[in-house]
Amino acid sequence: MNSIIRDRSFTCEADAEALTNYIKGRIDVHLHDNDITHECLAAVAPSFQNCKGVSLRGNCINDDGLKTLAPYLKNCEVIDLADNKIGEAGAIALAP
Repeated sequence: MNSIIRDRSFTCEADAEALTNYIKGRIDVHLHDNDITHECLAAVAPSFQNCKGVSLRGNCINDDGLKTLAPYLKNCEVIDLADNKIGEAGAIALAP
């Protein structure tokens, strides 16, 4: 089942539980251009563990967020993190 949430701004504090429930069990999740931060990823990261494709393009994710998320992306075949605030430390965390 493919799942897409696009162009929806949300505050993770208010929507973390709903977002977690939505992502769980999905194959592809596209969260383009939302206000996702490293704090938000800390709350929802485990829900990505079964995803094969994840797009978090155009958010506010930094190295800390990617370090939190990386262990849950081991099953991903496609990961799009363009247009975020990720540097070398984040890239290293994602490397196999």
